[in-house]
Amino acid sequence: MAAVAAIVALAGWTAIDFEPSTQPTTEALAEPEQPFDDSAGEWVPMSFDGSGGFTGVVEGSAGIVAVGTGYRIDAPPFAYHSTDGVDWKEAATPFEPGDTIGSVVWTPTGYVAMGYRPDLDSGLPPTVSPKLWESSDGIRWAEVEATGLPESGTIVGSLFDGTQITAIGWEGPGVHEPTTPPPDGSQGRIWTSDDGRVWDDVTPPGTELRFTDVIEIDGSPVVSGAADGRPAVWTAGDERQPWSLSIIPADRADQLAVSIASRDEELVAIVRSASDVEGVVTVWSAPGGGAWTQIDRRVPPDSSNWVRSIDGTLFAGAGFTRTVFPDGPELWTSESGNRWEGVEVTAGVSPWPPTVIASVARLDDGLMAFGSRGGRPAAWVFRYG
Repeated sequence: MAAVAAIVALAGWTAIDFEPSTQPTTEALAEPEQPFDDSAGEWVPMSFDGSGGFTGVVEGSAGIVAVGTGYRIDAPPFAYHSTDGVDWKEAATPFEPGDTIGSVVWTPTGYVAMGYRPDLDSGLPPTVSPKLWESSDGIRWAEVEATGLPESGTIVGSLFDGTQITAIGWEGPGVHEPTTPPPDGSQGRIWTSDDGRVWDDVTPPGTELRFTDVIEIDGSPVVSGAADGRPAVWTAGDERQPWSLSIIPADRADQLAVSIASRDEELVAIVRSASDVEGVVTVWSAPGGGAWTQIDRRVPPDSSNWVRSIDGTLFAGAGFTRTVFPDGPELWTSESGNRWEGVEVTAGVSPWPPTVIASVARLDDGLMAFGSRGGRPAAWVFRYG
């Protein structure tokens, strides 16, 4: 059971927008360039039982589901369910020690969580197998007997675009630490499914493929990653041309587009070294689906492994990790993609134990951040006032 750690006025909450929305909004999060100054409001912590950190959150017809992965390699993951974002209950799951959950989606038939299971006795790199779990209500979960996925597959992200599920990952040797790059001999893969049970391999052609993030734009998936050591973005098309490829012209070798966001007909990509999760990042923009240009960044969103757009404001963070804790701000935000402001959700309290933010979601009158603090799942509500 989770409890709010401070008294907060919660009246007026409505749906939480966890997935990219096609509905326009006129609600402003805050003043440009300084969304979270001292007078704007405060982050109120929520505590959860267990070990690890949240890795995915989604809202469906039966409520909000937040899934997470254990901090220890041999720890089981977990799932929490809430109908209002205030009171949370741990779900009944069949998760096993070592299971790693990278994402969760909602479809009209229920929730689907996806990830992989390493063989804890297989050595390094470990042998892994893709794993999926489903729930009609977000409370009771069962493992899915899926077909069409490789025996040695790793799923790191997913999306439901209103028609089908798209999952990204790779085939080949696996990893224990989610931030570790795929080992030599692996090949990036994209799979799609209408029901979460029968899957098709729809990987575009290419060599040295890596897929790191997937978002929905106008009802179609857009995937980021790398091809031949160059940061790349793929946009889904039709049967004649399933994918169109766009290369980001980074001038350094071994780069990948680790995450992408969409806002106002503009794509924004976070690019960094493929092998260094704490490496310097660059920010790139492709307005109107045009050519990619590097944004003249004045303040970097350091240690970023994800970026999302909420009502036109960009948010970035480090994401779930077992071994690497960022030493910079816990969250980054920007109105332009140029100047980034560091945000400490634990401002006013001790910065130790370390906090990692894996996801940010919008409320009508605030925000929620999900991640971990000191190796335990944690969430925060930002209330203006």
